[in-house]
Amino acid sequence: MADNRRDWWSYGALADQAVGSKMLNLAVNWQRYGGHGPAIHVLQQAVASLGGRVDDDGSFGPLTVNAANALDPAALLDAIRQKALARYKAIEVAHPEDAEFFGGWEKRALA
Repeated sequence: MADNRRDWWSYGALADQAVGSKMLNLAVNWQRYGGHGPAIHVLQQAVASLGGRVDDDGSFGPLTVNAANALDPAALLDAIRQKALARYKAIEVAHPEDAEFFGGWEKRALA
């Protein structure tokens, strides 16, 4: 059984509450457990798009946390939203049979 605090609220290490909450939202949707997977890739890609130095390895560790916390939170949140939207768009292309979900996915990405 999952330890919810350990598996999901590791995002509390992010300095900005809105960024942490966005990551939790994405992780709940994309990952079985919070600490490794597609949501972390989105965060790492967002950090890199803003000039942060982080490997896109899908692992939420101190290097990712420090790189994210060094950035402007508003810019990081916007970059996360854009990277999440791009991921949802890729899913839409790969799975057109799920068209009924596309609108909700896009709203979730941009929220």
